[in-house]
Amino acid sequence: MRSNFYESIVIYILKWLVLSFLLGFLGANLVLTLQLGIDSLRNLLDYTTFFTPLIGGALVGLIIYYFDDRSSGLGTNRYIEYAKRDRPISGAGKLLVTKFINSSITLGLMGVEGLVGPILLLGSSLASFIEQLAEKLQIELLTEENEYRVLNVCGAAATLGPLLGAPIGSGIFVSEVLYQSSLNYNDLFPAILSSSFGYFFYNLFYQTSSLDYNIYLPNLTPHNILLVIVVALIAGFVGQGIIWIYDGVDQWFDGLSINLIFKPLIAGIIVMLLIRIFNINEVINKVKIEQIIFTGLSAKVLISLLIFKILITVIVISSGGSVAMVDTAVVTGGLLGNLLHFVIPLPLNLLVVTGMSAILASVANVPLATIILISEIFGVNLSLAIVLGSIVGFLIGRAQTVYQYLEIE
Repeated sequence: MRSNFYESIVIYILKWLVLSFLLGFLGANLVLTLQLGIDSLRNLLDYTTFFTPLIGGALVGLIIYYFDDRSSGLGTNRYIEYAKRDRPISGAGKLLVTKFINSSITLGLMGVEGLVGPILLLGSSLASFIEQLAEKLQIELLTEENEYRVLNVCGAAATLGPLLGAPIGSGIFVSEVLYQSSLNYNDLFPAILSSSFGYFFYNLFYQTSSLDYNIYLPNLTPHNILLVIVVALIAGFVGQGIIWIYDGVDQWFDGLSINLIFKPLIAGIIVMLLIRIFNINEVINKVKIEQIIFTGLSAKVLISLLIFKILITVIVISSGGSVAMVDTAVVTGGLLGNLLHFVIPLPLNLLVVTGMSAILASVANVPLATIILISEIFGVNLSLAIVLGSIVGFLIGRAQTVYQYLEIE
């Protein structure tokens, strides 16, 4: 009995070690290729020019209508749905290609940022495609139904780890986001392994992680703890406000009695008009995250960035564009923290990471992943401000998340 147990454990370890290694290698290359595609489109057609968002919207509409409507939207919702089905993704290769193209066009031409959601679906589609390819070659990779879920999770982790430069936090995120109030250890450890391999290969090829910031966070005093909680409360409710705006815009697009092909085109027109009328190309996506963290920006710039960052992102997602909400939540949290620097006497870095943690946890309902992700990305030990921000944000947003948890038949 004991020998059978150890034999099964050895087989389990070897199998997921090999699969994680393979997925990490392919995931890192997928992230690099996608980033190259987005940058190439941005260099070819500057999104701040008048008609570029319109071109992007038209192309996205064609992809969704004629090729695969699964390539539209956040990506995270479909990742959650497919991972919890415990069976292969139908047409995984087709979904991988169309989601890749949709994401490249959306982020390259429509003036938005955010790869986390799309990369989750791309990674899980890649993993499912590999399994289907192996099956055609009569190679049995999976022996149990629940291993399809683990494979999808590992694929998502293998791409998210190198994207964020946070292998442990990314592994936790792809596992924690599947369930609203729990964490499955059968998913968690293979996910962290895949994420770590992806991070390793990305740094091997590119010599640097996508996000790599090191900041100093001062120790908190009892007085500062109360102020941090206040900041976390404000940010948590702002996170719920983002969900409310997203739901409203999404319902508006759903209610439009027009062909699916025209919805991204409408989003392109709206983005184009916003850029032209408000001249927002002077600030949006030109203020880098380093400035949000390290520099006290003017209130006018911060408010403009907050409003337009949220609006443009939810408009593009709701219309069918392939972009993420997680990135917007993190950046919005940083902007809010920077803005609160005018009224709350705390160090700027402390306000920024608290705002980021609280809004991300509020929007995505992933408190543990948020704590580890923010700590890894910014190169800090587990800060009490990050912990408080994540927990308070999660408690505020626990009843409502931006993601859909569908009943799987």
